[in-house]
Amino acid sequence: MNADSIEDSTSLDMVNMKNEEVNMIGVDALVNLADKLGIITAVKDKLIKRPDPAADKLITALEELAKVFEALNSEMSKYLSVTFYDGQEFKERAEERAHLVELEGGQISARMARARGHCRKIINIYDKYLVTWFDNVLSQEESQKMRELFEALAESDAHMIAAIDEVSFWLSRQAEETLNMVDNGEFDKADRKVKKARIEVLSKRKTIAQALTTLFDLQSEFIGISGVV
Repeated sequence: MNADSIEDSTSLDMVNMKNEEVNMIGVDALVNLADKLGIITAVKDKLIKRPDPAADKLITALEELAKVFEALNSEMSKYLSVTFYDGQEFKERAEERAHLVELEGGQISARMARARGHCRKIINIYDKYLVTWFDNVLSQEESQKMRELFEALAESDAHMIAAIDEVSFWLSRQAEETLNMVDNGEFDKADRKVKKARIEVLSKRKTIAQALTTLFDLQSEFIGISGVV
């Protein structure tokens, strides 16, 4: 295949995939849950004006939730960052191939499961440290909304597991197909497949990144007061 044909084929792939997205209901549910953190954003000024030692525990709870998004993003990045091309040095190609073998091996789900946060820890932090702070500082309605948020977070294990299963299945399949192309010497085809995959999950990666940004921004706000009490 000549260079013009490769370019035309790549362009066609981009057009065909422009409006296609991978359906990951678990990831969507997890992101929707993170969106509810807007409740904390709405009352954070009140909490910051009345600092409490519990602020440090709130940071811990937010970090627990961030873990699963970091794990999802990290595993996706391992696949989406591989590259293959004609004339590639043997060592570089072998290293890229090793990434595919790792992803194909079925250990992705176990790695992400180990890395993700623990929902019971989040609600335990709320019950032991946060509820008193919230009740003392916030209105009754605001405090109730915070309770509902943390109860939802405590029950988010199912969303985390679903998201992990979806991403690990997608990655394993992509890695296997790409690896077959590489082993057949179809390096340009393998590289185009990775590029196509980037488009497939672009919107999902954006929502994951936005969720992480929200979590990190909130942590930053409360880190500023966690040591002043």
